[in-house]
Formats: sequence, structure tokens, C-alpha cells
Amino acid sequence: MADFEALIGRIALNDREAFAQLYNALNRRVYFYILGIVKDESAAQDILADTFTEVWKSASRFEGRSKALTWIIGIARNLSLKFFNKARRFEDIDDHPELSNGKADEFTDRFADTEYLKAGLERLSWKHREVLHLAFFEGFSYDEISRILSIPVNTVKTRVFHAKKALRWILTKELANG
Repeated sequence: MADFEALIGRIALNDREAFAQLYNALNRRVYFYILGIVKDESAAQDILADTFTEVWKSASRFEGRSKALTWIIGIARNLSLKFFNKARRFEDIDDHPELSNGKADEFTDRFADTEYLKAGLERLSWKHREVLHLAFFEGFSYDEISRILSIPVNTVKTRVFHAKKALRWILTKELANG
């Protein structure tokens, strides 16, 4: 495993090899994170390029107050939201109290089906999908997610709680209809 912080230090000194190593190590993770927000493969590729361009230009300003990956995901998020805010609008589950008040059964073995889970995640608001992705697919702590999203830790906890509740409701509804 590469030491991403050390690579960023080398990138700050215009080390192209370090940049290539960082890009090769992280581009897929960052791309799929971006794609989860913008839902457009072409835009995600463009934003990925912009993200790593910003990493190259800003490496000297990386202060190490967070992990390198947290910093890079933060850059990707900001660029994705700029695209997202211009191009798309998703309904927020918080705007539909009838969804979050539904009584949901416990998860079943069927929820382990990747396609089924993916379909459920797609129906969440981007805010809920994003927080679940960062927590469960990227493995970030609530503190790290708080820094990435620039929101309080308690807001992260609340979003995760409501996102899981909404996902459970969606998957339970799908079971009842399927």
C-alpha cells in the first residue's frame, strides 16, 4: 500500500512519477465515488480528470490535517457538486415524510444480492447515497465524512441513520411488490 501523504509531498515538488503512482492507486475509487453523485459516465471521467488536475496544482497546500484520500475525495465531491448543481436535481427523501415513517421489516438474505441492493441505493437521494457510500463502501469514519462533506459529525450520524432507514423501506417495498 502506497503512502498517499508521502506521494502528495512529492507531487508538491512536481514529481510526475509520484503523481502517476497516486493516480493509478486511487483513480477507480475516486471515479466510482464521482459517478455515484453525477450518474453520468462522461461527466464522471471529466470530473475525475479535473480532480487529479486540482491535486497536482494544490499538492503544496495539502497540510496533512486529514488523510490524503479524504482530501482528494473532498476535491472530487466539490467538483461533482458543481456539476450536479448545474445539471441535475434529485428529490430528497427528507421531502417525503411518508417514506421515512414507513414500518420496515428487517433486512433479509435477498438484500445481499448486489443488483438488488444497487437498485435500492439508486432510489435514495444523492445525500443519503453519498453518506452510505463513504461510510460503508469507502470505510471512512464519521469524523472523516464530516470533513469531506463539511458538515457536523452529528449530521453525518443522522444522515446515515435516515439513509439506512430509507434503504430498508425501499428494499422492503420492493420485496412486497416483487
